[in-house]
Amino acid sequence: MTTPHGDDALLQFAIDSWGGETCTKFKDKGCVLDLQDLASCVSIRADRKEDPLVDHTQQMCDCIIFWVPAELIVGIVEMKSTGRDALEIHQQIQNGWKLAARLIQKAGSLHRVNTIILAALKRRRWNPMVVRKMDKLRVRISKKGLKIHLKRSGTHLRDLPQQQLRKRTER
Repeated sequence: MTTPHGDDALLQFAIDSWGGETCTKFKDKGCVLDLQDLASCVSIRADRKEDPLVDHTQQMCDCIIFWVPAELIVGIVEMKSTGRDALEIHQQIQNGWKLAARLIQKAGSLHRVNTIILAALKRRRWNPMVVRKMDKLRVRISKKGLKIHLKRSGTHLRDLPQQQLRKRTER
């Protein structure tokens, strides 16, 4: 495991306090999220951490990614082996975002989240009924309804659709 570039408080907090890793891929339930060639990127296992920030009575996403290529991008990713329940996926992603927001605040990060990636990955094709239901569901973040994108295992983080929370300002 290597240390992230620079002295970013959030990435260091994710490594020190949450066992975050700078790695080339995140694997769970037979699914893979490709993280190859991403500098300043840390992944944490959100669903397995024993921490007061995690409410274990609620369903949680598998992975939270903090990536700082120039500005902070947060990825909330659920890995599925079957993926039959759209409402369960929605709840896991929603709870993952809530945890990520608490981690950013607790780390004392100066970053504002402008860009977010919400995705569920699956080894096989997605059931068309699940796809239709997921198209209607939105995760509420900063008064915006954001779509959860369904993709195949092996997708690279850069290839997942990025959604803007607020307009970028020129410096």
